Formats: sequence, C-alpha cells, structure tokens
Amino acid sequence: RTMAASLGNDRVLNGYNSEEIYRYTYTSEDLVLQSSPWKKTMTFSHSKFDEELCRRWDAAMDAGMFRYRLDSVQTRILPGHWRFVAQLNVKRAQERRAPQSIIGMNHPFDPNRFNFTKIKPGEILFELCPHRDPSPDNGTTTHNGPTTDEGTASKRVKKSPHVVIINVSPLEYGNVLMVPFLQDCLPQVLTEEALLLSIEMTLLS
Repeated sequence: RTMAASLGNDRVLNGYNSEEIYRYTYTSEDLVLQSSPWKKTMTFSHSKFDEELCRRWDAAMDAGMFRYRLDSVQTRILPGHWRFVAQLNVKRAQERRAPQSIIGMNHPFDPNRFNFTKIKPGEILFELCPHRDPSPDNGTTTHNGPTTDEGTASKRVKKSPHVVIINVSPLEYGNVLMVPFLQDCLPQVLTEEALLLSIEMTLLS
C-alpha cells in the first residue's frame, strides 16, 4: 500500500490545501475475504489498514481534535450466548454536536449548516483511494507511488475525494466516518459507489 501526499494544488478543503492529505491506496488483493471465527480465547492482529488508521486516530487524539477523551467510558460484557457489549458514554450525550432535524431520506444539502466540507483539516485521517479509480493527480497510482502516464492523463476526470475522518464525538476507540465524494456536496443518501467503498473498507480491516 502507498501513502502519498500529492493531490494537486487545485483541490482545497475549507481553505486548506489538500495536497497535504495522505492517500491510502489499495487493490482487490488487499481485501480480506475470509476471517477466522470468533472465539473467546482468540487473539487478533491488526491489518496494515487498521494500523494506519489507529496510528492517525491516536495522533488526532493527542492533537486535541476530539470533543472528549474515552478514558472514563464504562464497559460491560452482558451475560448470555451473544455476549453483547454495553457502554456508558456520558460525554457523548453531553458534549456531541446537536444533530440536525432530518425531513426525509433525500434531505437536500445545505451549505449554510454543518457539513463535512467545514471540518478542520486535523480531523481528516487520509483519503481512501481504490486502485480501480483514476488517480486524483496527473499520474497513475500504484503500490510504489504515483507514476507518470502522459498518454492518458489528459483523458482523466478528477474526482471528488473519498475521505476517512474522525468522529469528533467518538462512540469507541478508532471510531471514524467514511465520506464519499466529499467536495461534491451531495445529500447523505446511500449510493452504489458509497456502498462498494464501505464494503471494501470493512474488508481492509
């Protein structure tokens, strides 16, 4: 996987030059299609994606990007066959941003209210870049970084980035949000591409 920093000088987020946002590039070969069954005594190792995400999540916490820390969250495993996990997260109830009133499934985008183009740069962990997509810059992104492809660069259409950001009012350690097509300012409606990205992101873990 390649973490690269060059996104192009014409892409700006909330007055912030997005060339400083890291890109996490992956292919279908990186997806974990089979996993071991859950066992009480089993230990799990993090994937490369997990390690990158947690490292950047920890850095955002250390930088004070969250509304609160998770030091005092009370956790209990409930008795029973399924062993559900119950948590008491008082600070999320007290300190999270008040949710907007949603009037329907296709709630229109409102640039005057909170939306993800208004988040702070430090809330962005990285851009999620499937290798099936054209590179956001003028090169072809591979596992070895961007390479020049002048023959097809002029035919590419620059796409709005898919970004992984922190949940500033986290439910749990590593809680993040995946925002597809960030700069297109779309309603929060599930699309085929967003669903595909969500499945792939899950399979990277």
